[in-house]
Amino acid sequence: MAVLPDPRERILTAASRLFTQQGIGRTGVDTLIAEAGVAKATFYRHFPAKEELVLAWLRDSRTRWFDRVRAQAEGSHAEPTEKLLLFFEGVAEWLESEGFRGCAYLNTAVEIGDEDHPARRIVRDYLDEIQAWLHDVLDDGGYREADMLAKELHALAAGAISLAVARRTSAFAISAREAAARLLANSPHEAKP
Repeated sequence: MAVLPDPRERILTAASRLFTQQGIGRTGVDTLIAEAGVAKATFYRHFPAKEELVLAWLRDSRTRWFDRVRAQAEGSHAEPTEKLLLFFEGVAEWLESEGFRGCAYLNTAVEIGDEDHPARRIVRDYLDEIQAWLHDVLDDGGYREADMLAKELHALAAGAISLAVARRTSAFAISAREAAARLLANSPHEAKP
């Protein structure tokens, strides 16, 4: 007899699938309960409110696509410029993955308009984490305008992700990689010793 994952894990798995496919607002608690195969009391014991499930989902490793893309770029032991280009290649691979429906963080920012909602804080922190990593890699590469370049590269990536949702293709991530390569080639920098 197969052992089922614990109820909390089943609820998070259901949330990951349903929030990605349908969105947060269109996914009701009853649907989550049915998908997870748990009792209503079990659901509310783990997540007293749907908002708490949304926050847990945003913190869940399955939702954090950047961790996988960053690990791939950093695992290459490439020079900083090449790491940045590998970042865009990793984004393209992620966009080609089965079930891609956009960035959970960008989608959540669109769905939840209330700036004071705790999910918005998680989204801001996540996006800041991506930009900080880009900045650090640029700084390691000796780029003089690392702050500005990090924002520009982040905008290229976010645009590629958004266009991938609309057009169902990773071609925009490849175009963003090429634009990033030109931007970096034309940006003043000095290799750090």
